Amino acid sequence: NADVPGTEAVGPDVATTVQLLVNDWLLEGGVGSVAVRYYEGENTRALAVSGYSRFRFAKQVRVSPRLRWEWRDSVVQGGRSSLRPSLEADWRIGPVLLSAEGGIEWVEPLPGSDDTRQSTYFVQAGGRWEF
Repeated sequence: NADVPGTEAVGPDVATTVQLLVNDWLLEGGVGSVAVRYYEGENTRALAVSGYSRFRFAKQVRVSPRLRWEWRDSVVQGGRSSLRPSLEADWRIGPVLLSAEGGIEWVEPLPGSDDTRQSTYFVQAGGRWEF
């Protein structure tokens, strides 16, 4: 349609991730991971570091502690640094998998940013029947 205005092209965007995965970490059958992600676009730069571990707590229960830190400087959203620790647990009962995760996220604005300091708690739970 000739009545629709075009938009200017943006970019390029650059993103890269490096991840280290370790088997049998902390306990036999456990898994650990550390990842670093970098993103740079026309209006945003971001750096994230995350780590998690997953191990069997009991025969049918797996536990996954997680930690994520992110630094973001955005023309649109402002600058901020956030830290998000959480704990997830899965419980398998035959063909049913019950899952729950809870944690907190602290957000700190960067100097000169209009963003506000925030603390957010979260809990999510669900179930899945595998057949």
